[in-house]
Amino acid sequence: MTGRFGRTGPPGLAVVLLLALAGPAAAADDDVDLDTLVNVPVTRRAWAPGEFLDYEISWGGVPSGQSTMSVVDGKSEDGRPVTWLVSFTRSNRAVSMVYPINDRVVSQLDPDTLLPERIDIQQHHGRRDRVRTIFFDQTRQQATTHWEGREPVTMKVPPQVQDIVSCLYYFRNRKDLAPGRTVTIDLNDGKHNSRLVVHVERRERVVVPAGAFQTLRAWADLQFEGVFLDPGDVRIWVTDDVRHVPVLVSVKIPIGRVNAQLAHMALPPLVAPPPAGGRLPSGDEPAVNLPR
Repeated sequence: MTGRFGRTGPPGLAVVLLLALAGPAAAADDDVDLDTLVNVPVTRRAWAPGEFLDYEISWGGVPSGQSTMSVVDGKSEDGRPVTWLVSFTRSNRAVSMVYPINDRVVSQLDPDTLLPERIDIQQHHGRRDRVRTIFFDQTRQQATTHWEGREPVTMKVPPQVQDIVSCLYYFRNRKDLAPGRTVTIDLNDGKHNSRLVVHVERRERVVVPAGAFQTLRAWADLQFEGVFLDPGDVRIWVTDDVRHVPVLVSVKIPIGRVNAQLAHMALPPLVAPPPAGGRLPSGDEPAVNLPR
């Protein structure tokens, strides 16, 4: 499918959860310093193996699909302990009759450093399939991308670089999220190094299918798949507690807005119990209207 959506179909439906925090961002390769450490080390404080997040995706208010994100501990092919961040995105039956979308993305982390070792991306958009694996050598600051049917390509990356999935979990682990704060993340998508700048704006109460939450609202400038998104067009609301669970993501695209609302979740115990907060009881206080 081409035209207004570009070569890979509606960008928001398949990647709305990643768009909010996963570039390519506004900074191009030439603007990314490959020698300066931007991604400060973090500890796993916001999430744990067994976490499962389920999102309902709508496009212009019309139900369009589902995305899930989960955290799984396991072993690599050579027997080392690893952590997998697994994301699935599927169009619903009605959309699939016109343009089926079925994406699977698995990011493999070193459980000690929380840095990506590899990411496997499988995308099925309409009649087009795209498969690639990116291997990260954090010591040598290299990323090698293996495209199906192509020769591998190796490029230099910034120190402690994140991938397009792990950057979301990195953001959640930051201790300094508060209104007025700005978080900068260096990431690599297999083709480009990008610098993602996320601005935390304010606290808001948000109501989604999973319940009512006190949240931090943030926004970012992004350029994705050739579609330019103006400042403020990508918004994310995360719980205002230690977990920083994304409960709402909203992306403006050329012909409307795509929203992902948290519908169900399973949150395992953290190493240290989080402070009270996050979920709110029902009340009469004003809630944020869902962007359209």
